[in-house]
Order: sequence, then C-alpha cells, then structure tokens
Amino acid sequence: MNKLIEATIAAIVLMTGTAFAQTNTPQQLPACTAASYISFDAASGVTTFPTSINGRGEITGFYYPIFAEQQLHGFVRAVDGTITTFDGLGSSSSLPTFPLSISSSGEIMGGYYDEKISHGFLRSPDGIFTSFNAPGAFDTIPTSMNSRGEITGIAQTTGSADVFDFLRAPDGTFTTFDIEGTAPHPPVLTHGATS
Repeated sequence: MNKLIEATIAAIVLMTGTAFAQTNTPQQLPACTAASYISFDAASGVTTFPTSINGRGEITGFYYPIFAEQQLHGFVRAVDGTITTFDGLGSSSSLPTFPLSISSSGEIMGGYYDEKISHGFLRSPDGIFTSFNAPGAFDTIPTSMNSRGEITGIAQTTGSADVFDFLRAPDGTFTTFDIEGTAPHPPVLTHGATS
C-alpha cells in the first residue's frame, strides 16, 4: 500500500479519535432532560469508529477486526439499531473501505481501495454504489460532503507525487485546484462552502 493511502487511513483514525475526544470533554450544558447513550459495535469482536451521524440519527463509519491488517469495513446503523455492513464496489473484504459522511437522506460518502488504487464512493440509502475518481487521478480520497451533495477531497496523479484538491458536484462533474506553494491538504466543506 502506498504512503498516501497509509497516511490517509492514519489521518482518518486520528480525526475520528480527535473528534471523539473533543465531543467527550466536560461542557456546561443547558438544563435538559437526562441524556441517553447507546453503545454498539458494527459486528461482534471488532473495533468500531463512527464517523458521521445525520439528523435522523443514522450513523455511518468503519470497523476492523485487526487494524494491523488494514481490513476496514463500512457500516450504517439505522435509527432502529439495525446495522448493515458493506465493502466498497469491487473491493474484497481484505481491502479498506472507509465511509466518512452520511447525508440527511441517508446517502453515504467515503473511499475504498481495490487491488491497485483508491476510489471515492457514494452509497445510496438502498445500498447502490457509485464509484468515482478525480480526473487523471491514480488515488482519489474524498474528505467531506455537504448538505448539497458536493464532495471535496485530495487526489494523486499516476506515477507522481503530485497531489491536488478536487470538488465533485452532485451531477458528477469535477473541479480540480491546487494552491501553488502550499502543502497539499484535505479541503473541508462546512455549511455548503469549501474552507
């Protein structure tokens, strides 16, 4: 697995852990009814990393039985607690699949690897996968999706260390960009704007 892929997986785990740590710090909350927490695992005997929750309470993320083997699998947890696990389109169960975001309609965005390269994906609420790659990219790694269905990410060209950013519109068209003189960074979408 190339260094960009390994770094991406490590960054996703780090971001998930950081977000978890930030949301579990003591906070002064307004008076309200008692909170309830639900503990779950995507499958028995695995480590589970939820990465996104939508307004309906559906949760997506990834899990792994043995992280050292980089066998990441995707899951979606329905409001009623039903968990559906999945792997990327054409991806064997031994290659990483990492869902990152779930929209209000239940569409899931993330990335997966096949035998040679990484791809982005959208998974519809009924389980249909749409795979995508940034134009000219060897590796495509989506990082964020907003409520309009726009997706940002980073990509690497074939046989090159050249990394660039992309914006994928809901209709599947791409805009690629690079800020000259800066290190590559994953763009993040917040409230419909790219930051």
